[in-house]
Amino acid sequence: MLVRILKNGCNTRFVADALAKFLKIHAREVSFAGQKDKHAVTEQWLCARVPGKEMPDLSKFQLEGCQVLEYARHKRKLRLGALKGNQFTVILREISHRQDVETRLQAIAERGVPNYFGAQRFGIGGSNLQGALRWAESDRAGARSQ
Repeated sequence: MLVRILKNGCNTRFVADALAKFLKIHAREVSFAGQKDKHAVTEQWLCARVPGKEMPDLSKFQLEGCQVLEYARHKRKLRLGALKGNQFTVILREISHRQDVETRLQAIAERGVPNYFGAQRFGIGGSNLQGALRWAESDRAGARSQ
């Protein structure tokens, strides 16, 4: 079954584990396409494998900071990376120097922004960073020899 949730203050794995416990299934039976920021208000689809069972009533699922928006039966598992994209609304509060913000927004529009967030970006123990450094070094070495 697919479950669309609204959450704030809890990470994706925490919600998936709580959903599995509620459905009385193993945590590995709950999947998702990507992880959302714990500190943002986010909507996300989760997938729970509940074969041969009646459709559960998720209106009784309670988890602080989490709300079930909709759910329905579905035959395919939602897999990690099965994303078409993300949409964001950024809200700025207590701005003291509006011109500074406008200058930075223009720079972001021209150059974009780095997408760094924890182990998801850097790898376990920073392994993604080490790989990127090795790649950059080998690329520089190749450029020097030409």
